[in-house]
Amino acid sequence: MPKVIIKSFSVNSGFGESFSAMKSGIESGKVVTPKKWFNNKREEEMMRLNVNPYYIPSERDKYSDFANLCQVIDDALLKANMSHADISQKNVRVFLVGNGVRSNNQDYMAYLDRNDPEEQFYNPNIKKMQAKYFAQDVLSIDLLRKYKLAWPPISLYAASNSSMAGIQLAVDLIKGGGIDIALIVGFMRVSSQDVIFMGGQGIMGDQIAQPFSLEPSVCLPANCSSALVLSKKNKNYLHSEESIHITTSNHVQSGGIRGGNAFTADFRTIAECIQKTLLEADLDISEIDACFVHGNGVNSSDKAECMAIEKVFGKMNLPILSYKGQFGYYISCAGMVDIMFIHDALTCNKLLPMHAKVKLDETLSMAILSNCSPLSLKNGNILKLGVGLDGSVNVAIISRLNHEAAINDD
Repeated sequence: MPKVIIKSFSVNSGFGESFSAMKSGIESGKVVTPKKWFNNKREEEMMRLNVNPYYIPSERDKYSDFANLCQVIDDALLKANMSHADISQKNVRVFLVGNGVRSNNQDYMAYLDRNDPEEQFYNPNIKKMQAKYFAQDVLSIDLLRKYKLAWPPISLYAASNSSMAGIQLAVDLIKGGGIDIALIVGFMRVSSQDVIFMGGQGIMGDQIAQPFSLEPSVCLPANCSSALVLSKKNKNYLHSEESIHITTSNHVQSGGIRGGNAFTADFRTIAECIQKTLLEADLDISEIDACFVHGNGVNSSDKAECMAIEKVFGKMNLPILSYKGQFGYYISCAGMVDIMFIHDALTCNKLLPMHAKVKLDETLSMAILSNCSPLSLKNGNILKLGVGLDGSVNVAIISRLNHEAAINDD
């Protein structure tokens, strides 16, 4: 079965305009400065929220969603030494993960409340409430035409697990021999729908958002665009950039057993998925160097992940981390960005710690990699967890191939 190589990637966010900029920010302990969503108290009251929540904008918010996708796609292709023609072949599939283009509730809430035609003069965006602007396949069609793709992009939504679900499908297709190259792309642009939904659930606020802490249970949504190129390993190409691969990946849908809280993943399901992934990879728990958890700052979800890890690995045995307290929560792009940092850690043999702004919850009894020296990776295997409010759980293991394994690989 072929190895699935992480060939290249690109990201642009409010924390950094490139992966290099984001890595520098993590290294220096940078914490992104949030912005309040509503411009004034009147807007806040109109949306019927009792708080003006924080979010993280991006310098590229002035551009369209399609333009932002093309920017990261072209950058990822350049880094992979690929052209537009390379992804127009029949052995390539593109996965468009996350939400499609969405309207903004704030543009037409007043019109809905009062049904006043004059609102159209004050809010011209109301005139754009048409399918040609907001149909789910608008971006897919645009990507198909611009890059002359052989197949339409596969649109995929699994809430905050969207990018991990796209990676899962891509890995399965490559390993199964269906394709040779996969391009996973996505973007997150926080909208008033997100603010109303998440604010109504009590997980957005104007407090500090810090995973694994005793702070109020809030996350910090952030705008982001990202692209990831995966490929089948070329047996005759043993350069270091082809040494990081996704060993295995598993997906479980457990919507029926998550209970009343939509943001609380079932720890037993997460633990079972971890155990299954380790078994498929033929790895012992002692061979995993660290784990990137979903860790978005919602206490119930963070604790469920910690319970699952403790069930499989025991207490204080596995270093865990999440950078979402520093650069924000990219929601549908979150897993993809974590994969980028995992790739960098395995390439450099150095895992950067997260920087916690506040005291962490010591009752979790977990080895949280925070405010310390970088971790050396002796085994070259990192676990990645992803959970979605739709009940999905994804577990992947990303590994570094040694030279002998690369030579002997079939």
